[in-house]
Amino acid sequence: MTLLITGGGGFVMSHLARSWLEAHGDAHVVVLDSSPLDRMAERFFAPVAARLDVIQADVLDSDALAKIADDHDITHIVHGATITSMQGEGGPAPDPRGLLAINIQGTANLLHWAAGLSHLARFIHVSSGSVYGGGPPEGPVPEEGYVGPDGFYALSKWASELVANQYGASFGVPVVSVRFSGVFGPMDRITAARTVRCEPNRIARLALAGETIKVNDMDGVGDWIHGGDVAQGLCRLLEADAPAHAVYNIAYGELATIADLIGYVADVVPGVRHEVVGEAEANVLGDARRREGRFGAYDIARMRDEFGWRPRRLRDAMQDYIAWLKEN
Repeated sequence: MTLLITGGGGFVMSHLARSWLEAHGDAHVVVLDSSPLDRMAERFFAPVAARLDVIQADVLDSDALAKIADDHDITHIVHGATITSMQGEGGPAPDPRGLLAINIQGTANLLHWAAGLSHLARFIHVSSGSVYGGGPPEGPVPEEGYVGPDGFYALSKWASELVANQYGASFGVPVVSVRFSGVFGPMDRITAARTVRCEPNRIARLALAGETIKVNDMDGVGDWIHGGDVAQGLCRLLEADAPAHAVYNIAYGELATIADLIGYVADVVPGVRHEVVGEAEANVLGDARRREGRFGAYDIARMRDEFGWRPRRLRDAMQDYIAWLKEN
């Protein structure tokens, strides 16, 4: 049993690689990533490194994919490789073509290659909760009935979902898509492909650094989930014989406030300080008004009812992250 993970050296996908290998003693993982493993990834993978192969290439490289097919009998694929921003282009209107090429054409390239694999049991396409945009007006947001992508990244994820669905219908690729809410936890770091820091990340790091957490809105909310819990949800989907749906939300399923997050951290980090300041002075930004669409809670009934999956308590997730940061 061999799992190919594109973008496998990144944040969430590294959790998946390690979780899959720890759960399946006879499994092998092939990581396809455009960047070499950094020191943090090497340390994270050390316990399972003997069953992990890393190939440096991107999903547009058909020769690299052909070699993977020659060298490995791929039975499962999770396509997590993506570009989340358009940094580095300069000017007021960054060029989106590199992002669109990887996120859409790269997905199509991988799907077309996967259609020729003899023993493929599951292809998971990692989409994003960003496809929900700013609505609908009432949550939690279900997988069906509404999408409203705004911006090139969100549009690329929605388009690649449609491409994946069509490859399933036209070529029989056993594909499902997943949409994540705000993910945080161990291995969350700035990389070439990921340049964001979510609120749990900022709060945890500021607290451990002994800096004052300056918040513009303590009632700002989000649906935040630990990367390890996302990985467990992906494992359930990989192991399923026949998922009943084409798309699944993987999220915490409830809103929490900035005040909640600070409280969870203060339980395990002595002397945490915070103050409410203006937006221009804040090092943690929140908005209590943003409770809809991708900013609101996500409906996780499909994952819960079909696979018995549930994320850990947010308090426990934040404190696990704190413990990891202290060690790393």
